[in-house]
Amino acid sequence: MTTGSEMTEVSDRLKAQQGISRMPFLHLKKKNPSEPSGWEFSNELTASYLDVLREIAEKGITFVDKCVLLTGAGKDSIGSEVLKGLIAGGAKVIVTTSRFSPQVTKYFQSIYETYGSKGSELVLVPFNQGSKLDVDALVEYIYDPKGLNWDLDFVIPFAAIPENGREIDSIDSKSELAHRIMLTNLLRMLGNVKTHKQKIGSDTRPAQVILPLSPNHGTFGADGLYGESKISLETLFNRWYSESWSNYLLIAGAVIGWTRGTGLMSANNMVAEGIEALGTRTFSSVEMSFNILGLMHPSIVELCQIEPVWADLNGGLQFVTNLQEVSAKLRKEIRETAEIRRAIDAENALDFKIVFGEEAERKHKPHKITPRANMKFDFPTLKSYESLKHLSHLKGMLDLEQVIVVTGFGEVSPWGNARTRWEMEAYGEFSLEGCIEMAWIMGYIKHHNGNLKNGNFYSGWMDAKTGEPVEDKDIKSKYEKQILEHSGIRFIEPEVMHGYNPEKKMLMQEIVVDHDLEPFECSKEEAEHFKLEQGDKADIYESASGDWCVILRKGATLYCRASRSCHFV
Repeated sequence: MTTGSEMTEVSDRLKAQQGISRMPFLHLKKKNPSEPSGWEFSNELTASYLDVLREIAEKGITFVDKCVLLTGAGKDSIGSEVLKGLIAGGAKVIVTTSRFSPQVTKYFQSIYETYGSKGSELVLVPFNQGSKLDVDALVEYIYDPKGLNWDLDFVIPFAAIPENGREIDSIDSKSELAHRIMLTNLLRMLGNVKTHKQKIGSDTRPAQVILPLSPNHGTFGADGLYGESKISLETLFNRWYSESWSNYLLIAGAVIGWTRGTGLMSANNMVAEGIEALGTRTFSSVEMSFNILGLMHPSIVELCQIEPVWADLNGGLQFVTNLQEVSAKLRKEIRETAEIRRAIDAENALDFKIVFGEEAERKHKPHKITPRANMKFDFPTLKSYESLKHLSHLKGMLDLEQVIVVTGFGEVSPWGNARTRWEMEAYGEFSLEGCIEMAWIMGYIKHHNGNLKNGNFYSGWMDAKTGEPVEDKDIKSKYEKQILEHSGIRFIEPEVMHGYNPEKKMLMQEIVVDHDLEPFECSKEEAEHFKLEQGDKADIYESASGDWCVILRKGATLYCRASRSCHFV
């Protein structure tokens, strides 16, 4: 996370920009119907906002007893950085994910373990924002007394999916899905929040909605219905006045600028430096989350109670004309520069080889050094003779030729041995050394010291199935998923238990017949078996048709299937 002093420095620079004719990179606007856009720069509101950013950088911000709904908080996103700030401030946050899996839950668990503070809560729920049923169920769960029983103070609907490569003649089902996620069901979600607030009479505790607006209204191009989804959200600024929900929802629109490293902008990271050279400002996800948290300060929330707030966090990107052409030109320049440097390097290498020979060239070539595992098998500390000297009076009490001596012992558990078990219990994951040891124990790799099939000498690990060499550094990435799937406390796996399946295990119970049963037909051999087993409690006879019949008398015993096996781990 960026430090408070760094954020204070940024706030000071932004504050200093107010004295310049050009608008600050971060500023607030007020409504002005005479402007073509309907909004104009407000020096007063901007000063308040920059003061808020400075205060947060120096003193922090609290969200104690605040309930927040956050969507779109995947790894490396702006939302995930906002989440860190919220729980660090003591907020209770329900965050959604469209990929509910052990990896995702561990990711959010690690965020809470690192940034969670007193009073903070983090609830993770699976959610598909493209589904009306999920949207309805999510808000119902939040407000239901049998669910979370919260009343939301903030709604941050940042869920989005990229639509790169889709021009006007290639709008497809994914574009429609993205439009439903970023507009239709976003509005439906806000409507559900309003309905529940109205139902419980929460008209004095409106929820502030941070609308994720964008300066990209077709500027980049080939992004499907992304621009249409974002520009349509701007109608909420007018609907706040014309409709009946202003007592329940507050609107703060954040025009999110160029944010490096996020999923939507990752393809443009390489030209970010060139864009900044034109006098604009790009942001990291941490910096943008800091700007957004500033909009959730009580001072800005008070402004939203009077009228919707338009926050331009664009970094001056609107002053770059023909952004698509500029980006394309920067990409071309970067590629050409790389190709020229590559050609010059190859030419220099060839000249050096001709002048000084291959041996000299080999010395100057970069040597690739890869990390190796640092396996440690410490020998246990033995007691000295002096520490045992006081036991000399016991000499002769035992016949040492008859004593069983245990010279060593080891642990075998679902997590391997003591070393690997401790790694999982202490850190929640295996180190490189732990993965190597587990992969070796589980038979995925074996050590080789000798010639390979191609005749080259090799000393190290190799795949047990293919016999191909495996570098130490690659073992964790290659085998960790298999190791985790087949270790720890888990359901019995028939494929690794020689076909044993507890689902097929049959448990029997004995039942005593309390009255004579009706005769039933069977083969002669089966009838004789019943007679042998039951004795005088069974009568057998051959019918006129040639079939054999059995009559079980009162007191006969039968064995029937009981319940399922309860041992599955």
